[in-house]
Amino acid sequence: MIIIGLISGLLGARLLFALEHTNAYVTAPLSLFALSATALDPWGGLLVGAAVAYLYGRAKDLPRGGTRMRWPRGFGIHDRHRPCHLLSAMVWFAAAGAGPSNSG
Repeated sequence: MIIIGLISGLLGARLLFALEHTNAYVTAPLSLFALSATALDPWGGLLVGAAVAYLYGRAKDLPRGGTRMRWPRGFGIHDRHRPCHLLSAMVWFAAAGAGPSNSG
């Protein structure tokens, strides 16, 4: 489920970037397939990746919230919340525009 979410997130990030910058791809449509880390939209990747991972989990009938992850001994309360911190940092960076800039 994670791999499917990551791949679809990358495709969604590229698709939303292409939709936002259609004038650049009208003159050179094959440049849509060029590999570039700056031609990705973080919000498109986050939304599409999360939606596809959720729908994949529903289609495969994976448990939703019924299971609890057990942490090994020695992990403190802060270690248990690191995935939440990572997600909030990703959202903050995307909202603050800390990604690649298009001015230049």
